[in-house]
Amino acid sequence: MPNKFLVLLFFLNSYSLLTGQIDTLLHYNYSTELATLGTKDYRQILTRFQLDQPIKLTGIRIHTSAKNGASFNLQVYGHEGGTNSPYTRKNLIPTTKVSKTKTDQETLEIELQEPIILDNDQCYISLDQFTDNFNLQIDTINTNDICRDKDGGIYYPTFLGSTLLGKNFLLPIELLVEYLPPTKPIFTEFTEQAQLAITMPIRSIAWADIDGDNWLDLLAGGQLYKNNKGTFKKISRRLPLAQRWQFGTSFFIDMDNDGDSDIICLGREVSYLFINDGTGNFKKTPLNLPPLQNPRAFSVADINQDQLPDLVVAQLWSKYPTPLPNYLFLNNGQLAFQDITERLYPNHKGDFNFPNTNRRSRGTQFTDYDLDGDVDLFISNYFLEEDEFYQNDGTGFFTKFNAPKELDPKNKNANHGTGVDWYDYDNDGDFDLLLPQLAHANYMELHGHKTTTLFKNNQGTFEPVKNTGIQFEETHSGAAFGDVNNDGLVDLITTAFYNCHYIDFYLQQKNQTFKMATYQAGLNKITSNTDACFVDFNNDGLLDVALGKDGKFSLFKNTQTNNNAWVKINLHSTSANHFGIGAIVKVYTDKNIYTQEVNAGRGQLMQKPATLHFGLSSAKKIKKIEVYWPNGKVQTYKKLKKNIHYLLKEGKKSGQMLSN
Repeated sequence: MPNKFLVLLFFLNSYSLLTGQIDTLLHYNYSTELATLGTKDYRQILTRFQLDQPIKLTGIRIHTSAKNGASFNLQVYGHEGGTNSPYTRKNLIPTTKVSKTKTDQETLEIELQEPIILDNDQCYISLDQFTDNFNLQIDTINTNDICRDKDGGIYYPTFLGSTLLGKNFLLPIELLVEYLPPTKPIFTEFTEQAQLAITMPIRSIAWADIDGDNWLDLLAGGQLYKNNKGTFKKISRRLPLAQRWQFGTSFFIDMDNDGDSDIICLGREVSYLFINDGTGNFKKTPLNLPPLQNPRAFSVADINQDQLPDLVVAQLWSKYPTPLPNYLFLNNGQLAFQDITERLYPNHKGDFNFPNTNRRSRGTQFTDYDLDGDVDLFISNYFLEEDEFYQNDGTGFFTKFNAPKELDPKNKNANHGTGVDWYDYDNDGDFDLLLPQLAHANYMELHGHKTTTLFKNNQGTFEPVKNTGIQFEETHSGAAFGDVNNDGLVDLITTAFYNCHYIDFYLQQKNQTFKMATYQAGLNKITSNTDACFVDFNNDGLLDVALGKDGKFSLFKNTQTNNNAWVKINLHSTSANHFGIGAIVKVYTDKNIYTQEVNAGRGQLMQKPATLHFGLSSAKKIKKIEVYWPNGKVQTYKKLKKNIHYLLKEGKKSGQMLSN
């Protein structure tokens, strides 16, 4: 598929910025005297380009120096997983033989048979099959404007030979391009305007209304921020912690089921519970949890239907690559937990889930995948270790069965899981599974390792979805669903490890595929090693997004305008846990049926709010809303309007309007 671009943009020789006009993208110094590069010692020569926006590639111009009749083959590679050199070498055009018609210097212009859209952040132009007398011109001035990363490598602009030896000099090759029509960005960075420090470190992100004012407050890496109608004030003094840096993982939990959001801060030596008095003030008490050196995921749910929220914590490693144990904790109703990890790992003993070992985990989420009224558990594992999928019997005891996996005879182990998100992306009434995965291109071919995969839920069985439109990115570090334009088709953001790798954003299409829209979203060229979290922080009916940017917390405000309808739902259960975690909500409109589930903690250290946000597209009315409460009761609410935020209380016949 057509994809991204990555190299050095020295010159943009533009005749016009208007759509439909051909522009010339140079990647060398036009005014520099060019030298000659002989090709007899090289089977292949490549050059890499970088763009800050999508283009339509219509042709290629190459400056040569050789005898009449000299020739080569031309190919175009796309994003190539964002790696620093192409490995898959998937050609996006028919291989084209190009021949000189003049002796000595000649500029060859090759018009593509069909223009191709390049919408990711790098591409490669490949020349090979040279005749013996073919020479290229080169810009001999080396460039230092190169992206470098200790893990991802050096992103050279030029590669020579079959071994792809990287070079700092530039080739006089030009892309003939058309720029796609400009659009207003979906998101605008809003961190400073929200009065949040741009230096704020990031680990976990959690959202909840701590004081009942219907504005979502922020808990990020042990720091608490009060939402003042769209701007934030730091109130971390309400969470007194010595050496706060040791408590980077924190989240909301209604520990005593009294209807307000308490807080847990996980620590390397001791963890703390902060009990909310209902006004956003907290009382600190130590928790009876084991030392948690490196939590990478948490999820909260009532696993045994006793109305009290329970907790799973997953860990990665202490010192690379020594794995750490995962834990399952049962809320005992006395502001403490009972360690019941053996219900997941029968051989759990001391610091080991398995006999003398653990797995390296990077994601958890509770979900009712089989729609039987209780929450099941998925754990995403890294380091080519098998993912874990547990079915709940309804009483908090779990049976392990095989996690969904794309079968491949080469893949005898597992993949590098980096998160998880369950969501009814296809609006068929059950929850599908998105597994972001890191995958090195060479191991994909040799050993069958899989990149990010979407599994369709077919009444409790899973099938990998082909041709999703999600492009291969080598270092995915997380992914999250959210309907950012309220068209009823849930969209997708993916994040990536390492510098020189960037997040991607996709808009879902009507055929249930995803179309790259990172530039359109205003999210291009963002490096983020964390997962992402959608939230309507300013109560305008549009989902915003919080994520890491260059290791710091960033908040992006959704600034688009459209006429699509929406509804937001919060739940209040009287017979189960107060916030209805694990409940399923179905919204029936005159156009469609939409299904979501209340959860608390997903992927890598992300906790989206308990508020369910439904995009309703062009619906004229809401016919009814059904709530499948965790206790098995089903309740129908009618006479609800679109573009309203409602609280639905169990046993009440109508919804309480929170905002509009």
